[in-house]
Amino acid sequence: FSFITKTVQFDAQISGLSFSYENNKGYFVPFTENQENILHFFKPFFESETILKIGSNLKSIIKLLKSYQIELNGTYFDITLAHYLINADGRHDNDRLAHKYLNRILKSEESVLGKGKSLKDLGSLTLKEQADFATQEADVNFQLWPIFKNLLKKNNLENLFYDIEIKLLKVLSKMELEGVNLDVKFLKTL
Repeated sequence: FSFITKTVQFDAQISGLSFSYENNKGYFVPFTENQENILHFFKPFFESETILKIGSNLKSIIKLLKSYQIELNGTYFDITLAHYLINADGRHDNDRLAHKYLNRILKSEESVLGKGKSLKDLGSLTLKEQADFATQEADVNFQLWPIFKNLLKKNNLENLFYDIEIKLLKVLSKMELEGVNLDVKFLKTL
């Protein structure tokens, strides 16, 4: 089950969720009103221990969901992190990954939303434009998952990915949210 969140520019407010669990098919849920209520409707999905969650840059999603008192539980697969292990020197954005591994060209965020002074919010697009843009990424993540899963296995990177990197996602996101305490007195003795 692949999902992504689309946020309002420079804000932690979610403007929509997109999901995919079947190749070339996706679903988009816009958050026009009652954002928190809609998000909490999906809380059982996010907190389920049995549903595999596939996404990109999951650390930021973990932090975003935590701001709504929602935990990302169970097994998850981070496309960006997996590709970093597979090809550390490569680019890890969905546009490039879709082109390289799926021979697919995605609508770029810049082409849909603009840039600089002409930057638009996702919510300013028609519902169809929002859905088309948002679901393409969830679909790509879903399609990349088996490819990257196999490449991790082929390159003997499964233990590093699942036992270290994925487990660190939650720890690092928690550290970024809560901060860390330093024993300054002890550090001065070093």
